[in-house]
Order: sequence, then C-alpha cells, then structure tokens
Amino acid sequence: MGGFFTAAALSLACLLLCLPALRKASSRRYVGFSVLFVMALTTSTDLRRVFHWIPRIPGQYNWTGKVLELIVSVVGIALLLSLDNWKREEFGLTLAFSKGTGSDVLRFLIPVLLVESVALWFLIPGQIPTLEDHLFQLTAPGITEELAFRGVLLALVDRAFLGRRRILGTDLGWSTVVTSILFGLWHGLDVSSQLKVSLDIAPMVIPMLGGFILAWCRARSGTLILPILAHTGMNEFANLIALAKAPKVQASMK
Repeated sequence: MGGFFTAAALSLACLLLCLPALRKASSRRYVGFSVLFVMALTTSTDLRRVFHWIPRIPGQYNWTGKVLELIVSVVGIALLLSLDNWKREEFGLTLAFSKGTGSDVLRFLIPVLLVESVALWFLIPGQIPTLEDHLFQLTAPGITEELAFRGVLLALVDRAFLGRRRILGTDLGWSTVVTSILFGLWHGLDVSSQLKVSLDIAPMVIPMLGGFILAWCRARSGTLILPILAHTGMNEFANLIALAKAPKVQASMK
C-alpha cells in the first residue's frame, strides 16, 4: 500500500502545481490526464509488490518496475495519439534535432554538466560498480524516465499551459517547472503504508535541478534523444566517479 500512497501524494502534487490551468475549460482535460499519468506511472514502479504473479526480472535493481513504467508511457502515448489530435513530435518522438542545437549544447549544456560533475565528485562515495550497475544506468533510467517526464508529462502540461519564455535559446513553459519538481519528488518522496512521509533531500534536489536541464534539452533539441543521452551519460559518469574514488577509500581502510 505504501506505493499507492506515494503515487497519490505525487498525483496531488501534480494537481496543485497545475491548479492555475483549471481556470480554462480547454486545459482541464490535460491537467486530469497529467494527474492520472503520474498516478499510473508511480504505481507501476512497485506494482509487483502487490501483484506477485508479475514476473520478476532478476538483479539488484528494480528492472521489472522500469519495464512497467515503460509500458505505462507507451500505452499513454498510444491512447493520446489515437483518441486526440496529437503528433509524435509533441512527445519528442523524432530523430530530427532542431537547427542550432549543437552550438547551444556547447555554449550552455556542456558547462552546466561540468559543474554538475564537480558536485557529484564530492557527493558520490568511492566504490567499485558491478556490471549490473553499468548496464542499468546505461539503459533503464534514461529511457523510461525521459519518455515519462520529458515525453508524456511535459507534453500534457505544455498543452495545459500555453505561455512560454525564452531561456538560453529556447522557449520554456510552466511544464518545465512542473515536471522538474515532480521528477525530484519522484526520487525523494516516499509515503509508507502507515502514512509516514519520508523526504530525502539530496535524492530529491539533485534530480529536480537535473530535471530543468533535461527539460531544456528536450525543448531546445525537439527530440528525446538529447535528454536521454544527457541523462544516461550523467548516470554512468557517476559510476565512473565512484570507480575513480574507490582505490582511495580502500587504501584508507587498510
């Protein structure tokens, strides 16, 4: 039940962040879709704990949950494409990059990622990553989380809030704020079956700040490819930082 309460809390946070859009009748449906999607996505992560008949993919990571998250996003996109006037490009499902993306990546994204790398060096403890650590970080989070947050959810909230502001070479809307806050809460918020609320600050703040960067990547490039590469690259870089610091930790323990 804890997973359901966490999903309910995140759905409520989504609703509160989207409250201004409820004043317009044309935006209400997209707020409703956003809340339902957050509920379904978050519930799917730990769904196997409720339905034990769901096959478990072996490993130390929640591979099964990631597969279920992917299914939720794919089904959500399929339903929206078939039931409403949506285009694949609204979800970032295109291989084409917007003109000038490369130069803005060099001017804005690379410096930000370098600063984040320095911060990670001080935050990540030294350890030797396993093969599964590398495989997981190079695949699951970047694909499933980007499709969900910078794909489906960003597109839904974009339709609910039409206003945009020009920031670092691209137009960003309130959806950037909503998805980034929810992305942080998704990593740091937990509500137990006894309704005990736990909020881990570091696991929440870092993804929240990263969410703004990834939303910029999606908006500037026009495709999910750039945020997926940035997300996956930083996750794997964290593994490499841990590996680089591991010998020092081991030496100090001798």
